[in-house]
Amino acid sequence: MKKILLLIMSLVFSLQCACSSGQNTQPYPPTSLEDLGYSIDLQMIPETMRQDTMLRNEDELRIQWDGSFTSLDMLVYGPLDAEPYTAMLLQAVPANTIELQIGSEIFPIEKWADYIVFQDADIMVFDVYSLAFDTNDSIPERVQQKYEEEEVNLTEKLNLLLAETVEDSAEFRDIRLGLSVTSETRYLDYLWEYYHENIGRLIQKME
Repeated sequence: MKKILLLIMSLVFSLQCACSSGQNTQPYPPTSLEDLGYSIDLQMIPETMRQDTMLRNEDELRIQWDGSFTSLDMLVYGPLDAEPYTAMLLQAVPANTIELQIGSEIFPIEKWADYIVFQDADIMVFDVYSLAFDTNDSIPERVQQKYEEEEVNLTEKLNLLLAETVEDSAEFRDIRLGLSVTSETRYLDYLWEYYHENIGRLIQKME
């Protein structure tokens, strides 16, 4: 009976050792996809959307965030040019990581469980957009808010102009310039949803 118990205990201990040996017990700082041999394959994005998509890193995007990262950006067109806006800010760690290190802070990887967007046998990828930019607003929401603010300002200026140039501006006071909802903001909604729904298949191991 004792031999059987010893055998069972030995087997359990061996299994525990096997499991723990596969884990990275050292805290790991999140890094860019490229640092771990992965990237976003832009060729998998439909051609019509690919021209409005770009990738940037910490050397090109100046934000207060620790470590390297991969920024998936969507272009927002203005009257004169197009400006890249970050849609997803991606960082990765080896898949067997159990603790993350951000600067001097060390915490269990479970704390970032809600931010995981991709995982395979080699890496785990997080979208830390909301943490880095301190907002849950999407780009379409931010752009629409900007348009609505511009509409209010332009309407106020127009009303002031009418008041100075016509005797009775009552019929013009409710004029709306229609900046808050445009085909552009609807397109940005579509791009945003596409990135977030398809990020898992866009992340590919570099050859």
